[in-house]
Amino acid sequence: MRNLLAVFLLFPLIMAGTAIAQYGYGTSSISLNPNGASTAAGSSVQTSYTVNLASGNTWGTTLGIANQGSLSSQGITVSLSDSSGDPPFSGTATIAVSPSAKPGTYEVTFQASGDDPSGPTNYTITVTGATTSTTSSTTSSSTTTSTPSTSTSSSTSSTTSTTSTTTAITTSTPSNQYPQQQSNIPLYVSILAVIVLIAVIVAAFKMQK
Repeated sequence: MRNLLAVFLLFPLIMAGTAIAQYGYGTSSISLNPNGASTAAGSSVQTSYTVNLASGNTWGTTLGIANQGSLSSQGITVSLSDSSGDPPFSGTATIAVSPSAKPGTYEVTFQASGDDPSGPTNYTITVTGATTSTTSSTTSSSTTTSTPSTSTSSSTSSTTSTTSTTTAITTSTPSNQYPQQQSNIPLYVSILAVIVLIAVIVAAFKMQK
């Protein structure tokens, strides 16, 4: 009885082990298109990737960049549009190069991990110097020449102003003489009236005597 019980308990474990051995975890492979490019510092490039099941059964896997830390320190970053799934799955990788990145050749290592891992697959990017644009500006100069007519016009204007001033003085001179003659006439009449008045008083005084 004990032997039968032991067999009964071990049977499920044996079947599970057989299933895992037959239908166990698989492996995957990564393909890139294109698998390399050349770009200037300060720009970016893209590549398409596909994660395929290489062996075994699909259990799910995660795609990543194995050397992302090293690339980031050199001014290169990689972003994936789709990083996980059951093989096969695909997406687009965008590789951005900082303007401060040094010219040279860099390897971007794609690798899948998880239940269906893969080996490393490299993408080669060649970074050239940053492109510079030169803007040239043209300065135009203009020369202004004064004509003699401007000087003539100024001279004429000055002459006209002088003539106008002389005329005003000549016209105003007689008007200052008339008030002096008119102011002397009332004084003369007043003196004459006083003399006549005194003469009348004197004559009247003599007549009373």
